[in-house]
Amino acid sequence: MFNQLITDVKSLNLPTGSYALFGSAPIIVRGIREASHDIDIVVKQSVWDEYKGKPEWVTKPMDDSDEYLEWDGHNIELWRTWGPGEWDLEEIIGSAEIIDGLQYVKLETVLAWKQRNGRPKDVKDIELITNYLRK
Repeated sequence: MFNQLITDVKSLNLPTGSYALFGSAPIIVRGIREASHDIDIVVKQSVWDEYKGKPEWVTKPMDDSDEYLEWDGHNIELWRTWGPGEWDLEEIIGSAEIIDGLQYVKLETVLAWKQRNGRPKDVKDIELITNYLRK
C-alpha cells in the first residue's frame, strides 16, 4: 500500500521546494514503523491553488474552519496549513530532506509535532522517533 502511495505522489510531479511529505510518511520511509493508509503533504499556496481547481481533488472541511484537498481514490491529502499550533510551512518545506526523490519533513519536526499533538496514536511514534534519533 505505501509503495503505491509513493508511486502516486511521484506521479504528481510536484515542484521541488514547494511541498514536503509530513505526518507518518517521514517515519515510514525510514523503516521506523509500519506503513499507514494515507499520505499527508504540506504544500505552498501556489500548489494548493493549482490542485484546488482540479476535478479529481475534493475539498474536505476541518473542524477548525480550515480545509484540505484529497485526491479522490488515492488516499493522498494536500495541506496548506498544519496543526495544532503555528508552524512555519516555508521553513518546514525549505528544510525538507530528499529521500528517493521526494521531500520529507525532518524527523525532528515530526517529533515536535507529535509531542504537541499528544494523541494516543502519537505516543508510540514519539518513542520510535526518539530512539531512532539517538542512534
